[in-house]
Amino acid sequence: SRSLFDRVASLAALPSGAELLPVHVLDLEAHGEISRHVDHVEYSGESIVGLSLLSHAVMLLQHEADPAAAFDLLLPRRSLYVLRGEARYR
Repeated sequence: SRSLFDRVASLAALPSGAELLPVHVLDLEAHGEISRHVDHVEYSGESIVGLSLLSHAVMLLQHEADPAAAFDLLLPRRSLYVLRGEARYR
């Protein structure tokens, strides 16, 4: 619903007027995963905002040009994460 999107945008402190692009909803199996990929600005905008709803998860962040520059980001159950600026591109 629109009110949910507005609340997420507010909690994520998105810039005023930021466009919420199409939303992707994923329901992964207990041991499911999303393959390594790059979220392109053209399709996802300047910010990546996600909710981890039902269980804890770990997101591996890896620099595209330097795969050795990587770390795991814990996403606790019922958490919101925002990747933009340096957190997204470095």
